[in-house]
Amino acid sequence: MDVAYNTVASFSSMITPPPRPLPHYYYGWVIVGALFSVNVALHASANFTFGVFLKPMSEDLEVSRGAISFLQTARMLSGGLTALFIGRLLDRYGARLMLPIAAVIVGLAMISLQWAGDLWAITLLFMVIGGAGLAGPGALMTSVPLAKWFIRKRGLATAISAAGLGIGGVAFAPIHQSLIDAFGWRTAWTISGVILMVIIVPAGLLFLRRSPEDLGLLPDGEQPFEPNEGSPATPASVKEEQWTPREALRTATMWKLLLAYLAISLAMGGFMVHRIPFWEDRGFDRGLIAWSLSLDALIFSGSILAAGVLVDRFPVRLVAAVATLFQIGGILFSLAFDSTFGLFATAASVGLGAGTNAVVQIHIWPTYYGRRFVGAIRGIVVPTTLIGVGFSPPLFGFIFDSTGTYVPALWMGVGLIALAAALLASAGPPRRAALISITSHPASTHKVIQD
Repeated sequence: MDVAYNTVASFSSMITPPPRPLPHYYYGWVIVGALFSVNVALHASANFTFGVFLKPMSEDLEVSRGAISFLQTARMLSGGLTALFIGRLLDRYGARLMLPIAAVIVGLAMISLQWAGDLWAITLLFMVIGGAGLAGPGALMTSVPLAKWFIRKRGLATAISAAGLGIGGVAFAPIHQSLIDAFGWRTAWTISGVILMVIIVPAGLLFLRRSPEDLGLLPDGEQPFEPNEGSPATPASVKEEQWTPREALRTATMWKLLLAYLAISLAMGGFMVHRIPFWEDRGFDRGLIAWSLSLDALIFSGSILAAGVLVDRFPVRLVAAVATLFQIGGILFSLAFDSTFGLFATAASVGLGAGTNAVVQIHIWPTYYGRRFVGAIRGIVVPTTLIGVGFSPPLFGFIFDSTGTYVPALWMGVGLIALAAALLASAGPPRRAALISITSHPASTHKVIQD
């Protein structure tokens, strides 16, 4: 019997290829590095520093601040519309080709601003820029890939990648201001469009891959067998619950998060655009304001790295709620202090809160609903956020145009963020058992699950 067994085993080893040796590094970290550079370059499109362009464009085109703010609205709304199917495409095909194509579309549209003659033509180009899928916080093409490649180390991976947003903010706020001062706002857009394409296109084509399974790997670089026992392991990718978009929409948690991020985007979208003219109207030098934005971005980067640790150790909803309190603090500093201290204290507090929420807003969806359909789920979430970010700047602008001050708009922002903090703190993980119990009773299928 032993002889027969050994003979079969020897023959089996001859016809079965040896297992491929595991690499010395996990390719997911290459993905992280590539997306870090992409996030740096995204700031070239002035997603978060549009306020630097607001006053020069408004004065040159001879339109009100409220009207020029509609450019952000056009960008965000078109981004929200395309996000509905971009998320699903990312789940199926990944970002390797989609990201470079989007970068080329955005870069060429930015360059075309050089020849756009009126506000309507510029608005159309901003719609193209937004519709390409790189608009707004936590762009799908830079966040969905991370959710696919990491589970246990998702917080750290998200933090390292998103730190590029902070570095880009540190760099591009003064760069854009210098380009505007030297060449005008049109040429500043052209140069920025070239920078964006030069960085993002090769990063996407050379390094991005859809998921670890496409390379025969598991999330986090886990091994398929226990190293000592040789028995099948139970990796986190197997234990993680997977929710479809339809199931996610039937949980109270989903709606709390949607409303919370809508409130934050309504408050911070307008504040981030109009805080530059707000401080300019108080007599502060544009260069000094630009450097305060760099401080904001620097602290944003540091808080991102800290948040990457926090979300892996504490309930992500509580980290999110605390982060919103710092954003409230930033608005209150700007209301309370008409001084250099107020300018930089505002930047520091906003950077701390926004950086932490940048990680939370990416991390919370795959943590609660799994990674398989995270692109499709976030394709539902992102339009809600972009609606807020899009409508908030003109709302702030029209409040200023009608009252001559930003103060009412700022207090409105404080109230909205306070509401968001309460919603986030109460948004516990969704419960699969509750979903099953509801779907098993046809008469109850239209009820929202209470968490």
